[in-house]
Amino acid sequence: MDIDYLRKKYEIDGYVILKNYFEENNLKNITRISEEILDKAKKGKWQHVRIYRDYPNFFDNLNIFGVDYPLNFNLNKSTFYEFKKLEYKETILNLLGWKNFYTPLIRLHSNSSFYNYQGEWHRDDPKFPSDNSIQIIIYLLDEKGYRIVPKSKNHVLEKYGILKDQARTPGRGFAKLSKDMYDIIEVKRGDILIHQSGLLHQGFCKKKRLHYHIRHIRDDNAPQNPNNFLNIDEKFFGEYDVMKIKSNTYEDVNNKSFKIKLKRLKTFLFYFFPRIKSILNNLKNKNKETIFHSTIWQ
Repeated sequence: MDIDYLRKKYEIDGYVILKNYFEENNLKNITRISEEILDKAKKGKWQHVRIYRDYPNFFDNLNIFGVDYPLNFNLNKSTFYEFKKLEYKETILNLLGWKNFYTPLIRLHSNSSFYNYQGEWHRDDPKFPSDNSIQIIIYLLDEKGYRIVPKSKNHVLEKYGILKDQARTPGRGFAKLSKDMYDIIEVKRGDILIHQSGLLHQGFCKKKRLHYHIRHIRDDNAPQNPNNFLNIDEKFFGEYDVMKIKSNTYEDVNNKSFKIKLKRLKTFLFYFFPRIKSILNNLKNKNKETIFHSTIWQ
């Protein structure tokens, strides 16, 4: 690994990919366990889930976008320990020149093998640049589509009505950017993507995905704790009682009323058509939107 080259690339683009970082023997167990977690969440047996679009629950499976608190013992007793084996901290610190960090977010992301997915343009940290906050993605499957606007293009975004220092610019979540404005990330199983949290980016996937999405915040004075070497927020520890955390999503996805079923059917039917509201917007507004996001035409 050429760390000097990676540092220069990160400085220029605000992101970098560590290719082939994990070997297969590091990934086998965590992948199997993550699939089991996902199966449990799809069947409505975990409260803390994220649904991107609430499609009908075909075969009693939810359209899971993400699983929160994936290291919790109530999901699987082994996940926390398998995750600890994914040693990457020293590489991150060396690359960024940090002494330590803490970890306020760990989420398992997924996507259906049928439904296409395109998220909104957003920043996970409203500040740009965000030199002290990063997102990392650990890929358990090959994946292509994630979009990032590199640092060098950020100043052009105002042309598209997207403002700095905002996590999301209202009405511009599906802004149609020219293809030279963003990079499309193509990765393999075992790769790690690192990018500044304040970089504008957009989730995009046309097939099944499985990866861990993690945030690290620089804290050079954080304790060096071998039992919590990533300085994970306590609610992400395996033994934490997440039942204390309210989940509105759980109530929504388990709602089987006729009204909700009708709404889900409507969402499903719209999947097969271009986005009508975006088409109308493009007829009357200067700032255009994509018309195929999260449809079969994507």
